[in-house]
Amino acid sequence: MIRQTQSNWLRKQPIMRKVLLALVPCVLGGWYYFGIQTLALTLFCCLWGFFLEWLFCRKRGEPVSEAVFVTAVLFALTMPAGVGWHVAAVGMAFAVIFSKEVFGGFGRNFFNPALAGRCFVYICFPIAMTGVWQPPAEGPWGSLTRWSSAADEDGSIAVTSATPMAHKKAGRIQFGSWTEPALPASLPFQIDPAGGQIIVSKWTMMKGLLFGRIGGTMGATSAVLITLGGIYLFVTGTASRTIILSVIGSYAVFNQIFYWFGVAPVPGAWPAVLGGGFLLGAFFMSTDPVSSPRTEPARIIYGILIGLASLVIRNFSIFNGGLMFAILLGNMFTPILDVAGQNHCRWEGKSMSQKPLYAIGYMFIVTAFFSALIIGFARGTQEQVAVNERIAFEKAVLRAFPEISFTTDSQAHQYFQQHFELLPEADGAWVYTKDGIAAGYALPIEGKGFWAMIRGIVGIAPDRQTILGLAFYEQNETPGLGARIVEPFFRDQFKNLTIRPQGLPVELRPAGSALSSGQVHAISGATQTCMRLKVLLNENLQNWLKKMSEKENRQ
Repeated sequence: MIRQTQSNWLRKQPIMRKVLLALVPCVLGGWYYFGIQTLALTLFCCLWGFFLEWLFCRKRGEPVSEAVFVTAVLFALTMPAGVGWHVAAVGMAFAVIFSKEVFGGFGRNFFNPALAGRCFVYICFPIAMTGVWQPPAEGPWGSLTRWSSAADEDGSIAVTSATPMAHKKAGRIQFGSWTEPALPASLPFQIDPAGGQIIVSKWTMMKGLLFGRIGGTMGATSAVLITLGGIYLFVTGTASRTIILSVIGSYAVFNQIFYWFGVAPVPGAWPAVLGGGFLLGAFFMSTDPVSSPRTEPARIIYGILIGLASLVIRNFSIFNGGLMFAILLGNMFTPILDVAGQNHCRWEGKSMSQKPLYAIGYMFIVTAFFSALIIGFARGTQEQVAVNERIAFEKAVLRAFPEISFTTDSQAHQYFQQHFELLPEADGAWVYTKDGIAAGYALPIEGKGFWAMIRGIVGIAPDRQTILGLAFYEQNETPGLGARIVEPFFRDQFKNLTIRPQGLPVELRPAGSALSSGQVHAISGATQTCMRLKVLLNENLQNWLKKMSEKENRQ
């Protein structure tokens, strides 16, 4: 039960003040690594959230709850440094109005308001939330006297499109041994998606995750700072110890078991627990006293559900924000878990809370059971998944050359094996030969789309002046909008398209506009996808054409 007293303007809640005190290290860490902008954004979220809640509370004749400041600070800490304030304003509005006030105000919300608000803007503004990250400040004083860590002295702005954990998931960061002098001493800020793998020592990765000098959200990069506040919540009993232990314990066990069984891209226990702001969610968000269960058995199941869902969503979906969705999923099951917990909270005459060993053992048994199920499914389908991915790639290569026709997967595979070869002189492109003569190049392209990576093949004529066709084998864009890039009406525009010798090789113009050489129409309503496709297509083409020209000049 949350003890609270009232004043005319503010409902005083001592437990919320303890949570705010526990968040101080994270707020200061965001200031140190990313600049004064983090403090300004946090203050803005607090003031904006207070105002929005006041609009509803004054109608009910109630004071504003101090919980709104906890919501605002948590929401701000999960924002990327430098995110637009309009994004924060929209997210806080959703968190306060649609996640709490429409249900009657404090104590009546079904979902954690901060996470509900973040989820809303995560979907509405995916590029702002997942595609633009600022570097952490270097040096002993960090960004304590700077507005932003992204602004260099020469006026340029440094940003990257992925965090280290996202690069790890994509396979672009691999671990070496714990200590290896030949490897980089710090995590690289920018990694070319098409540039292969970068190997770092495990200690370099752990050091970055522990102390927070890595790209990420404003207050969730340093596991040490989060844990300082989390320990305070745990020791003082401000947050449920059962939920904290079951969430962290089950997630660590799930990840380690999957890692031992070689299920990619699961990173193992310590990178998973320390990275991606997991601890911030485990200590501060999963334990929300309103939207989390109240009985001990329900809290154990709730924690295991969050741990399992986090692992699945983080590693096997297009979303890296797995914990956010997992906690919201757990919130949905809270009422039914509490009902089940009330009916089964006693065992041999003693409550679950009086038998901690039973509770811990129960957690690990359930965790092991579900781990075995998912591992078995993943291992059983691993071979078929690899085959399907290979077939999709080969079919995309063939579709990039409109003259090639096939009806079955076996025909496509046979034609690919007979006519396509990956030769060193083609600099990463597959050489297409027909009747013993080079008939073109199949250039793989990839880059970040509106939601996730887009991967495809560009068919290029032997003289490298014409695009013969375009095909995609991986994309997760919006159905009916951005996903229409795979449809013939869009791809047919690239048949025999002249590559522009100056400027961008290919230009996407608004639908219905007049076209000239090297230009195609974009898809109406899919502006963000087309913008991202234009960037990745031209970057891949320009880099490859430059390498081929340099090689030709040397010869």
